[in-house]
Amino acid sequence: MSKRVLITGASSGIGLSCLKRFHENGYIVAVTVRKDDDEKRLMQDYPGITIINVDLRDEAALQQKIEHYLRTNNGVDIIVNNAGFACIGAVEELSMAQWRQQMDTNFFAVVNICRLALPYMRQQRQGRIIQISSGIGQSVMPIFSPYATSKHALEAFSESLRYEVKPFGIDVSMIAPGPVRSSFDSNREIPTSANVSASPYQQTIEFAQAKTADVHSRESSPDAVVDKVILAATASRPKLRYSVGILGFAATLYKFIPKTILDRVLVTNDNKSDHNEKMNTTR
Repeated sequence: MSKRVLITGASSGIGLSCLKRFHENGYIVAVTVRKDDDEKRLMQDYPGITIINVDLRDEAALQQKIEHYLRTNNGVDIIVNNAGFACIGAVEELSMAQWRQQMDTNFFAVVNICRLALPYMRQQRQGRIIQISSGIGQSVMPIFSPYATSKHALEAFSESLRYEVKPFGIDVSMIAPGPVRSSFDSNREIPTSANVSASPYQQTIEFAQAKTADVHSRESSPDAVVDKVILAATASRPKLRYSVGILGFAATLYKFIPKTILDRVLVTNDNKSDHNEKMNTTR
C-alpha cells in the first residue's frame, strides 16, 4: 500500500523537488501552497495530488484544513515540514509583527501540524516527521537573528519531540542544508539600500550581506536535500540530523569555535564609531 506524505511549501525549491520525487516514487502526495496560481499550476502538473491552499501564519485556517486532510485520509505516514522564509535585519530595526510572522511560519506552524498529526501516527504505531532546518539552526550571524531564532527553536523542538514519540514508532529527523539553489532568496525580507545607508548598523548589515553572498556561491542543489529527505523517510533507523553540503556540515562545528574567535570574526567595530560621529554632527 502506498504511503501518504504531506509536504508544506511545495510551490518551488526544496518543497517542489520533494513533491516531484515522492510523486515519481508512487507516494500519495498532499502539499500546501498559499497562492492560487501555484495551486492551479501544481494541479495541472501533478494530477491526483491533494493541494491545501492555506497561509501557514493563519492558525485557525491551518488547523481547520490540516484536520480536514487528516480525517479525509485517515492520517498521514510522512510529514515534510519545509515551508519557511527568512526575515533579515538588525533587531532594533525590526517590528514585532515581522518577528511574529517569522516565528509563525518557521516554527509555530510546524508545531501545530505535528500536534494535529501525532494522534493518527501514534494510533497507527508508525510515522516519519522530517523537518527542513538549516545550518543556521546550529550557528548564528548578525542581522539573521529572527531566522536563526526560528531554526534554533525548530531544532530544540524536533529533538525533544523525537524522544517523546519514538516509543510509538514515530521517528523525527532534521535536514540541515547550507544555502540551496532555489527561490528562497525571493522569500527573504532584506533591508533595502536606502534603509541600510541610514542605519547605525550599516557596517554590520553590509558585512553580513557580503558573507551571505560569498556562501551562496557554494550552494547545494535542491536534489541534494531531497536525497536526504528520502533517506530519512525510508531508512530503517533514521538519524536525528542529516547535514547537506560542505556548509551544512561546517555548521555542525560552530559550537566548537571559541566565542573569543567569533567575536573577532562576526563583530564589526565600525558601527559604534560611525554612529557616534553621526550623532556628534547633529548636535
